[in-house]
Amino acid sequence: MHTPHTSQQHTSPAAGNRTALSESIRVIYASMPPEGDALVPVKHITGQSGVSEAQAERNRVAGKGPARPRPQIMGIAPMSSPTLYRMIATGRFPKLVSITPQLVGLMASTLRAWLAAQQTNTSTSVSPHKRRAGKA
Repeated sequence: MHTPHTSQQHTSPAAGNRTALSESIRVIYASMPPEGDALVPVKHITGQSGVSEAQAERNRVAGKGPARPRPQIMGIAPMSSPTLYRMIATGRFPKLVSITPQLVGLMASTLRAWLAAQQTNTSTSVSPHKRRAGKA
């Protein structure tokens, strides 16, 4: 079952907040299907804002933004798309799979394996901020 997030829960793992990352991992596990290996699209990982019919009409007139209405998708990970792509670029998140140019995501088994590794790292590692403070 998918658990909706509030704006307060959207903290960046890159910020070094290990407690938030641990909670994020728990929420992601609860949000994923228990079995199988399906593609989890990026918009389901990070979320997507909704567009009402009225907003879509204003966008069509202005010639910018989404021209069709769409429902809001609550992401299963509390991170923005830019944060996700930064984590991929620095090797802290698995590379995405492209099924078509418009369907990009991560296989559920890969996401589960990454989450398991993050959960282990979260429980055994020290915050990067504390490590830096301890160095001379």
